[in-house]
Amino acid sequence: MACGGNAEISGLCGDKTRIIDLEGRNAIPGLVDAHFHLAYYGMMSGWLSLADCRSIEDIVGLVRERAGSLPAGAWIYGRGWDPANLVESRSPIATDLDQGTTAHPVLLARADGHVCVANSEALWRAGITDDTPDPVGGHIVRSGDGTATGELSERALYLAWDAMMAELGPEDFRAPILKGAQAAAHAGITTAHAILLENVAAELEALRLMNEAGELPIRVYGVVQVEALKSLPCELLNYEGDRVRIGAAKIFADGTLFAGTAALRAPYTDAPASYGEDGVPFDELAGMLETIRDAGLQPAVHAVGDRAIERVLDALEVVYGGAEQCRAARPRIEHATVLAPDLLNRARYLGVILSIQPRRWRQLSRRLGPQRAGWVNPWHAFDESGISVVGGSDAPFIVPQPDAWQTLVQAVERGVPFLQAMGMMARGAALAARDETPCGLTVGSRADMTVLSADPANATPDELRAITPVMTIVGGALSYMNVESQSGSAA
Repeated sequence: MACGGNAEISGLCGDKTRIIDLEGRNAIPGLVDAHFHLAYYGMMSGWLSLADCRSIEDIVGLVRERAGSLPAGAWIYGRGWDPANLVESRSPIATDLDQGTTAHPVLLARADGHVCVANSEALWRAGITDDTPDPVGGHIVRSGDGTATGELSERALYLAWDAMMAELGPEDFRAPILKGAQAAAHAGITTAHAILLENVAAELEALRLMNEAGELPIRVYGVVQVEALKSLPCELLNYEGDRVRIGAAKIFADGTLFAGTAALRAPYTDAPASYGEDGVPFDELAGMLETIRDAGLQPAVHAVGDRAIERVLDALEVVYGGAEQCRAARPRIEHATVLAPDLLNRARYLGVILSIQPRRWRQLSRRLGPQRAGWVNPWHAFDESGISVVGGSDAPFIVPQPDAWQTLVQAVERGVPFLQAMGMMARGAALAARDETPCGLTVGSRADMTVLSADPANATPDELRAITPVMTIVGGALSYMNVESQSGSAA
């Protein structure tokens, strides 16, 4: 409604006005996390944590213990095992997990989330047999005699995951969504671009119910999986509430660097025979983009490797028929990890938005070599090329918590001026969600603000890292505060 000093604003105050003294702290436009697995994050607290397991027997022991506390038939899900940390130096398989329980379906995800292992009951529930064909973009791992081992990679894991998620309804998603949204608000985030990849219809219905009940502390821009477009009711797909809007659909064009399934133009440095894997054939990729285009949605394509990014750019140009039409759709490439000058130039020409996240530099150098690793999140090149870039956490996968502030700090550390980085995390992220509403501390802007513990304007990188969000305001309403004001009106 208005911006200014105390003298200009005090005349607007009434008997019911709440005045919060920031005590010298700084308010900035609300931070946006452009890639957050909202419900998935909230569901994790009820799952088995396998990150500390050092043997398959450790994993089996946790499964056996959890089975003892659940009724027969209830799903057991866990995440975090890493074959590099196990003394057996291999992935667990179905017969291993069957030692923990055969009365419960068990599905355990590897640390990166792109490989799962299922026990025999989970394979049966998912309808996976030795004769089940591999889905496009995925593998049902088999032994030498053709027996399904229980290991499912990339798109194949959704055969079991979807079977588990299908048993959940909207009410099962409300508490996890609220937990994820509260974690975002505590991190100073006012809007999350939420990747909805579970039971999408139930998630969307839960979001609708929560929006109408006023339960959401942040705004949510929903990104659904492209496969769900065939079955989602129009009233859910086109839903737009005060704090919820569905606007994008996601495609997987490759896998991950961690799993060696990201599609590269040159071999992996530490695996010279491997170039990764294309998630889908080119014609199918183009067909998915056409489905998204015809639905009036924004394409958001998971592409990590440079070959995958190149194929996505090729497909976008074919499907949208040129740069002008492509720019109007504001397509996004999620992760866009292994970049190169030619890819940046083409992305800028087509108006493609790069949605990137923090990275583990030591692992990248080992997998890619120093030259290619140097083109991961090349902030200097983004600045010079004028390409649109937004930042997200990819929590809980890349980092455990949603954290838009530290993404901003990483950009500053790599040479982006603070005000430009702040614009990327606020106004730039809004445009990346096809939101034209002004974003900032100006008259007519949406009243979404993040309050920081100290002034970031002239802070060194080390000082920036020490700064934390202490208050989150969404639509003029206080969503989170962890400081007391001088006026005594703290919450």
